[in-house]
Amino acid sequence: MVTTWHLPAALEKTDELPPGRYVSPLRDNGSGTPVLWVTSQPVADAGAYWGWLHAGCAPEGLWPLVLLPLDGEPWAPWHDGELEPVPLDALAGRDPGLVLSQLWHAMAESPVGDDELVDTPGAWKDAIVELGLPEMWDGLAPAGTPLVDADAHAAAVGTDVFHSGLLGLVPARCGSDAIAVLGWDGAQNHTGAAEVALVTHSWEQRFGGRVIGLGYDTLEMSVAAPPTTLEHARQVAAEHFALCPDNIAQGPEDFDLYAQHLVGAPNWSFWWD
Repeated sequence: MVTTWHLPAALEKTDELPPGRYVSPLRDNGSGTPVLWVTSQPVADAGAYWGWLHAGCAPEGLWPLVLLPLDGEPWAPWHDGELEPVPLDALAGRDPGLVLSQLWHAMAESPVGDDELVDTPGAWKDAIVELGLPEMWDGLAPAGTPLVDADAHAAAVGTDVFHSGLLGLVPARCGSDAIAVLGWDGAQNHTGAAEVALVTHSWEQRFGGRVIGLGYDTLEMSVAAPPTTLEHARQVAAEHFALCPDNIAQGPEDFDLYAQHLVGAPNWSFWWD
């Protein structure tokens, strides 16, 4: 279902914005409420457009995203509406620390009889030993100290990271809200859009994060206040493992090595199997 949705007048009058179309989700309970404007084709230098769109659209309550389609299926999930919008009211009052704690314990304390992943999403054999995880969940990491202006930094990261992609606009005040409004389901084999939105919102507040782009099962955010010590980075890495265990388990397979890469890192990338 395609629904007409008017963009801010400033964007409608410019010829700088690539051609696009309006998309609303196929599973919106018949409300017809649009959740996404997306270009009909990938745009060269999409990341460079992100900062321009952010400056012009954020004040209008629209959050820009660089959107990457599924390999081999260029219409999925953005053009065919494979989205499950989450009402923002459903996030009110939920504690991201509790969400991460529950995910952590589900991962680190779920011994199984196999050395590999089993059918139950997120179940690992003795992850504490295999991956070198801390012996216990130690709560949320302290906030970082901003090193740069968060919005300017996000624009620079977008330019560096995304050389092509679809451009999207979501009626949301920030990137974490956009994840929920969209109903992005890229982490579905581990957790849901609501949980990802809650955690990324906490990262926006504590680490100057900005959600810049989403793929079918990937997420990219800039970080203006990253950890600057290994001890702090290890606390952050524990949060990353709780939300996205594949970053470590199917990446360096070493918790401390992953943490080292977070020290001073300008952006965080996530991938769910």
